[in-house]
This record gives sequence, C-alpha cells and structure tokens, in this order.
Amino acid sequence: MKTLTWILFLLIVGLNESKAQENTVFPKPPFSLEKAVAQGHNQTSIWIDFYQKTEDDESGYQWSTPDGAGYQLRAFDYTEGKMQTITDYTPEGDQSKQLVYYYQKGLCSVIDETYPSVLTDKDSIPFSYMFMYGRDTMPFQKVVKYNYEANFRLLYDYGFDHKKRMVRERITTAGRMRNMDHLMTLKDNKQAQITLTEYRHDMEIVRVYQDLHTIVTAHHTHIGDDGNPARTEIQNIDRDVIQIIDYDYEGEQLVQTRFYDPRIEAEDGKLIKRIYHYWNDQGLLEKEIIEENNKQQILTYSYYNN
Repeated sequence: MKTLTWILFLLIVGLNESKAQENTVFPKPPFSLEKAVAQGHNQTSIWIDFYQKTEDDESGYQWSTPDGAGYQLRAFDYTEGKMQTITDYTPEGDQSKQLVYYYQKGLCSVIDETYPSVLTDKDSIPFSYMFMYGRDTMPFQKVVKYNYEANFRLLYDYGFDHKKRMVRERITTAGRMRNMDHLMTLKDNKQAQITLTEYRHDMEIVRVYQDLHTIVTAHHTHIGDDGNPARTEIQNIDRDVIQIIDYDYEGEQLVQTRFYDPRIEAEDGKLIKRIYHYWNDQGLLEKEIIEENNKQQILTYSYYNN
C-alpha cells in the first residue's frame, strides 16, 4: 500500500491536461503563470471596463460609449514563483474575497478562502482546501472543509490515465451537517456528482453525471492537429445541443472564441457571445474583449515585478 502524504498543491498549476479539459483539479489563471515568472514578474492585476455599443462601433475594438465605471477586478501575487494570494475586488475598491496560500517544505499546504474585514468587521474563513497525494505526487483527493460545519466535508476523488490526464472526478460528502440550511451554500452545490472524460485521437468527451447515473451535461470537443480545441458542442440532460463553441488561432495563440446557441433563430447565425484575445510580444495575455448582445467588457492584464 502506498504511503500517503498530505500536500496542498499550487492551486493554479495544471497537470499536463488537455487544453480542452473541463474537470481540472487546479483552476488555472487566465494568463500563463510559467511565462510570467520566466519573464521576471511576480504580480498580475486585471482591470475591467464596460461599454455600450453604438451604431458606428466595430466588433473587436473598444466601443465608444462607457457603460459604468471600470475597476480592478482581481490581483495575483506569485512572489518567488509561487502563488501567494488571489484577491477579488468590489467596484468600490474593497477586497471581496481572497485565497491565501501557506507553504511547507516548498509545497503549499493550505489554501484558505477568506472574506476580508472590510466587509465583515472581522476576517471570516468559511472554506479551506487540502489535497491528498500518493508517492507519484498525483492527487487522488481534494477535501473541502466548511468551517461552519466542523463534522462535514466535501470530497473530490480523482483518477488519471497513464498520460496523467484526468479521466474521473467524483464528488461526494462525508460526515453530517449540523444545520441543513447550509446544504444550499455548498461550494458549487456539486455533491453526488461524477465527471468522466474519454480521450480519442481527435476528440475529448466530458460527461457530467448527477446522482452518479443521470447525465447532466456532455462536452464534445474536437481537437485539432496542434492539440488545441477546435470546436465544442455542449449537450443537456435530453442530449440536445445547447451551445457550440468555435476557436480561432494564430499559431499557438487563441485569438477569438465564439459562442452559439443552436436553439435560437437569428440572422447572425445564432451567435450569442464573442471573446477576442490579445497577446503581447512575450506571449502573455494582455487584453480580452468580451461582447454579448450590445454590451462589451474589456479585461486588461498588467504584469509587475515588485
């Protein structure tokens, strides 16, 4: 039997998964942390601005009419090459949520999800995250601890294939809740759910089951010769296609993502959302323009070395 070690791996780092994969163990930042560190950066901030379309505005460019004040949306601190904090902000500039990382022997041992004192009069830590690993350093379980329910846990159990690609994510509960009203506040409310991923040479199929047997959604992603997703079809519980996603690239860089709803009859080909991705000369994401209906959001990425 393998000797097990408790390690909380860096939340942002992936595990050589396909770029199309849906059920990742560790959510990644929207920018390349590896490239940012290699270029000497240790902090990144994201600023969001809002615009309304007018008659002469063109898709893919900043629209002319502001639609409310912009603000700093999120900040990443990855001092010494490791994520230290991820902080979300309110439009007023206050901290709304923060992930705080703690390391032991070079590895992150705990991540607390905190709600800073500017909103609660005192710091509140409702969620904490831990990961269990075997000797091969592959995670087989994530434990979500709810500090208001000391005898209750949400368990994420993982399985990988020989290429270290995730093929299984099962979400179950452990223990008993003291206050059943807290059930609705469960992280993402994903209890009793399993996600299975099938890999083919040109296809990745992700199926999400509720109560371990009923398919809730299925993501069928066609993979191009370069290994990047080329098209994704999302099916609902009735196996109807409810969304189609197309991807455009210049070289290895994703430059545009388009979202379609095939259930809508429209002259524009049922296009419901478009995202333009812009990169700097060093290959780091510097701007995203998100257009939906007549609304536009612009995310600007700034990289620092402080």
